[in-house]
Amino acid sequence: MTLSLPSLRRCLAGWMTCGMHWTRVAFAEVPFGADYKFEYYAEEGGRTRVSTQAASVEAWINESVSVKGDFIYDAISGATPLSGLPTEGSAQVPLVELRDTRRAGQLEFNWQGERQRLKPLFAYSLESDYESISPALNWEIDFDRRNTTLLLGVAANWDDVFAATLNGRTEHKRTSDFLVGITQVLGPSTVISANLTLGTASGFLADPYKRVRFDLAPDGVLELERRPRHRSRQVIDLALRHYVESLQSNAEFGYRFYHDSFGIFGNTASGTWFQKMGKRWVLSPTVRYYQQTGAAFFATQFAGDPSNPFLTDEFPVPDAYSSDYRLSRLHTWTYGVGLTVQVARHWHLNAAYKRYEMIGDDRMVASSNFPVANVYTLGMRFVF
Repeated sequence: MTLSLPSLRRCLAGWMTCGMHWTRVAFAEVPFGADYKFEYYAEEGGRTRVSTQAASVEAWINESVSVKGDFIYDAISGATPLSGLPTEGSAQVPLVELRDTRRAGQLEFNWQGERQRLKPLFAYSLESDYESISPALNWEIDFDRRNTTLLLGVAANWDDVFAATLNGRTEHKRTSDFLVGITQVLGPSTVISANLTLGTASGFLADPYKRVRFDLAPDGVLELERRPRHRSRQVIDLALRHYVESLQSNAEFGYRFYHDSFGIFGNTASGTWFQKMGKRWVLSPTVRYYQQTGAAFFATQFAGDPSNPFLTDEFPVPDAYSSDYRLSRLHTWTYGVGLTVQVARHWHLNAAYKRYEMIGDDRMVASSNFPVANVYTLGMRFVF
């Protein structure tokens, strides 16, 4: 049995962000830039493996307008948990094979005025069972002699799901995000920023390959999960960047608060240290911690049997149910180190290694659900 998991690839392909972000750069410094990155994500125990190739090209048309294009190719294989409970007599949850490819592209424009910057962008992604169209727009305005910057953004996703488990149906998913943020220069060495994102999603929000076990269902029969068809979320991002002149280093710290109508509360804390070594080398150790509560409709097993209408009065089936371990109470650690070297004036190489560990906090959820992965990255950048 082969299948694909579109939500997993969207989580892994973070190098090309289809949404609200900004990198300030001067035309005189970077009239043309090109990047290439290869990343290999490998879960231990023969589980999910993803190899990603990403390329990016940016060019300034004049001193006010630039254009940037991104392309990503993902290849995914391996195995993933089918449901949240181990098979009888085993501690291992059942796994199912998965295999797919994903192609994604993004085109963005950047217009810079005296005190304003406008960035419209358009992204498209296609895989065997998922198609996504994503327009977005960012607007930045400077105040207080450019020491304060206000960011306003809006983004949307129009997604179609046509997995084999849907029996020929095409399901639709629509999301909208609105962002307001502020960046403040505190001094020659310190910058802080705060962003608030409000988002909504509607339509088919389930994973078409995750299944659920019911107490009264026939042995071995698993039902497709069912999640609410509406989701609202609120996200607060805080960041601090500080340059330590005596050490020739930069420190970046971040905190993220997340809440949604599924009942999930999430907290993320991260830190990265960029240490310059000599004239050409930069070493960057990093660590990230994430913790979340479980969704209100998550359980390892449910009462009743959705396929038997004669039992619903005595054993009512909930409106929403899922045994996806990613919706349970859990925490994760990501830690690693990166190294960048300036090979020539216009050419940089970088490499990184990260370790990813997910740990369940709900004793009812089998520990074999949660992955441990190694992530390897190689990249290069040319600037002219």
